[in-house]
Order: sequence, then structure tokens, then C-alpha cells
Amino acid sequence: MSVSLKAGANLVVYTGKAQPTIDAFDSILPYLEEPLYYFNNFTKAYESVIQMVPVLYIAKETMIPYGVYWIVVTQNCTWTYGADATAPDSVQLYTGWNYVAYTGPAQPVEDALALISPYVSIIYYYDTYQGWREPTSMVPNKAYVIKVDRNCVWTFVAPAVVPCEITITAPNSAAEDEKVSVSALLKNVSSYGSMYKTEISAVPDLFPAFRIGTIEKYINSGSSFTAYGSFTMPASNTTILIWVERWAVDHWVYDNSASKVVSLEAVPTTFHLSVFVPSWAAGGYVEPGSGDYPANTTIALRAYPLSGYQFTSWGGDASGTALTYNLYMNSDKNVEAYFEKIPVPEYKGSIARKELEYDETRGAIPVY
Repeated sequence: MSVSLKAGANLVVYTGKAQPTIDAFDSILPYLEEPLYYFNNFTKAYESVIQMVPVLYIAKETMIPYGVYWIVVTQNCTWTYGADATAPDSVQLYTGWNYVAYTGPAQPVEDALALISPYVSIIYYYDTYQGWREPTSMVPNKAYVIKVDRNCVWTFVAPAVVPCEITITAPNSAAEDEKVSVSALLKNVSSYGSMYKTEISAVPDLFPAFRIGTIEKYINSGSSFTAYGSFTMPASNTTILIWVERWAVDHWVYDNSASKVVSLEAVPTTFHLSVFVPSWAAGGYVEPGSGDYPANTTIALRAYPLSGYQFTSWGGDASGTALTYNLYMNSDKNVEAYFEKIPVPEYKGSIARKELEYDETRGAIPVY
């Protein structure tokens, strides 16, 4: 294996097998400048790999396969060190700065760091001429310096990112000026946890959109979180838009979105009145009767008993025992009227018994 080095400082990945340092650098010893350093991620200290004294090179360490080394050379040269070792598919990171040999596939930074993005503060690579740079994509077998806020394992080949699932709960329709409550259930169906930012917006057909809720929440794999919001229904249909972004290393990226339309309920111009006299309470009628009447008006109902009957009371959306009732038509109404026969008084006196006797002159005469 060979690596091209530029005159000056180079931050490189040693992909070869474990061997004495002096042997690994045999091809470029004449160009090496003192000293040669390796960064210990655990102790956070630079360790000198080669010390130089007149005419003598002293190897202090063996080479670490896929270790990251600072190499300073006096001129452009090619470093040849033998066969490659087996590349690791993960690396242990410790809180703070870490020098890492990235052995994953070429891919965008946010995809490569997907599994540890909540813990990553920043990531750099070093260019001999331009200095420290922030990468936009990861290059296999390249050295990177990454800072994390907790101990974690970085697995280079991250599973595919699966957008979160979104379930919106809101009414299908609402009247103008009615308060509309909205909730959005987010479920992380990826195989790893992520930080999500959820924005809930109301987008009326006739007015500019306005945001009704924003929240940032870390959701573990397989877990869910519900975001809430509310708005006052305008005079038009309104689309509820849920926009979800996922944190990727040092910025937000689009994850998923969903929407639902809340239709404006038409304001009725009339309401229906249904007037009913049950068979068991028959004996009269009501005026005015069943029909459609202007919305938000008052109807004066009057009960009319038939001969021999009397009115007893109202039922349904009307109440009381008076013959008249003022009914406010702010919705469809149902009214019942109850009648009964006028009771006949009972005779409580006594009738004396009469007997008949026969008289030849007057005929039959009563005898008391």
C-alpha cells in the first residue's frame, strides 16, 4: 500500500498491518522531520512515535493498523508500507476530540454520522495547504477529527434512514371563528434514535400561512411523541401542514411531512322545525307547524286544543305549560305538544226511590 505525502504536515491513515514503526517508515525516513506523532483518543494526548538523534532513528511504538498519524516531510514523496490490514467497521469514540480513520463507504456526512449525530459537535479533516476544513462528504480511508459530547461507538456503515411516521388528528370541518385543536403523532421507525424538529402550520386558502406550533424532541428507535397546536378557523378551508426535520451532525435535514384539510362549515340560512303531537296525547294542533324557518330568528308557537280537550305541556326543544312558547331557531328543532280530554264532573247527590200506584180516577201515580 502507498500514500502520497505533500511537503509539510500530513494527517494520514496507516492502513497497513502492525509492524515496528521504523520498518513502516523505511521508504520515507530521509524525508521525515522530527517528531512523528500519534494522537491517543483516550488520554487526549499526542504521543511521539519516532525521536530523531544524529545518525539514529529510535522507534518507540509499533504501528497501529488504521491509526491516524501526523507526518511531516521535507518534500513530496510516496510512503510505501506493505499490505493492508483488515479495515474495522466501527471505532470507539471518547468524550472530546478524537482522531479517526474512516473506513466506511463514500457518502454524505449526515448519512455517515447518522447513528451518532446527537452526540457530534463538529468534524474536520486536514488539508496540507488549506488547513482544517469541514467535510460535506466522507472519503474512505481518510483521517478525520471529530468532537463528541459523550462516549459512543461510531459504526461507519449506517442503516438506511427511514422517514418518521406522522399521524394527524384534527376535525374534518369547523365553523368560522371556532377553535380547532391539532395533534401530530411522530413515530421513529428507524433503527436508531434521532433529534426531530416538528413544525405545525395552518395554511388557509385565502390568507397567509401561520405557524401554530414548533417543538424539538429526541425520539428513540420505535418510540413516539405527540406535538400539539391550535388555531381559530378563518373564513376559508385550511390545510394543516406537519413539517419534520431531522438533526444531521450540525444542521437540520428534511425527514417527512403530512397534511390534512379542515373544511369550512357553511353557515345555514334556515333551520328545520318539526312539530309533533303523539297519538297518546292527541286533542289539538300547533301553529305554525313543521317547516324551514330563517336561521337565528324566534318563532312564536301556539297550541290549539280541540273541543273537549285541553293543552297540558310542551316537550322536546320547548317546555312549560303555557299555550304559547317562543322558540329560538339557532339549529334544527323538534317540538312536541301534549293534550288531554277535559274531564266530566261526577254527580255526588242521591235520588229517592219512586213507586207507582194505580188510581181509577187518575191512573198510575207515583208514591214517594
